[in-house]
Amino acid sequence: MTTTTLAAVLGAALLTACGEPPVQGAAERCAEVARIHRELQSPVSVTGQPVKSPDGSVTVEYEGMDAMNVPVRGSAHCRFAPSEQGDLTLLAAVVEGSPLDPGELDTVRGELGETR
Repeated sequence: MTTTTLAAVLGAALLTACGEPPVQGAAERCAEVARIHRELQSPVSVTGQPVKSPDGSVTVEYEGMDAMNVPVRGSAHCRFAPSEQGDLTLLAAVVEGSPLDPGELDTVRGELGETR
C-alpha cells in the first residue's frame, strides 16, 4: 500500500470516527428527502457522483418517477447530523433550488421516521 493510499484510508476512517456521515449513506438519504418532498414514487436513485461539502452537507442528482409514471430528474442539497443512535438527522434541505421551510422539514422528518 502506498503512503498516499494509506493516508486516504486513515483520513476516511478518522472522518467516520469523528461522526461525519458517510457520503453514500447521506446521498441516499438526501435523495429520499427529495422523493418525499416532491411526492415521487419509490425508489429514487442517486445518479452521478454525490458531492460532499466541507460543512458535511451533500449535494445529489437523483431520478425517479412521478405519480403518472413520468421520469423525473432533479437535484437536492441536504445537511445532516448524526443522531445518538448513529442515524442521520436532517437539519436542512434544498430541493430543486427551494429551501424547505421548518414545516416542510418537520413533515419530511416524520416520513423518514426521525424524531426531534
